Amino acid sequence: MAVLRVEHPGAARHVRLVVEGDLDMTTSPALSTAIRTALGDGATEITVDLGAVAFLDSTGIRALFDGYLDATRLGGSLDVRGAGDWVRRVLEISGVAEVLLAPVTAGARAR
Repeated sequence: MAVLRVEHPGAARHVRLVVEGDLDMTTSPALSTAIRTALGDGATEITVDLGAVAFLDSTGIRALFDGYLDATRLGGSLDVRGAGDWVRRVLEISGVAEVLLAPVTAGARAR
């Protein structure tokens, strides 16, 4: 079961969604709702932190990609950060890694 935490890291229109556990057919609707709520509340920059996600299925991928499409249609952005090797590989195989994963900067690589 996944735990979803919504954070506002300082910037007025930035929302950080932290997902922990499995992101699957039972938990992905909560992520979709959180993304829609954030966009409805005026967020223009959404970061989804998957650093503590152990399992990701197609419904989780769909929730992330639909959120990305909704955010970009509204002139905003949604990116995924912290994806572990397995989750990153699932996103790569599904063909959405290029648009969803935040670019890795030199500073992030050094950590």
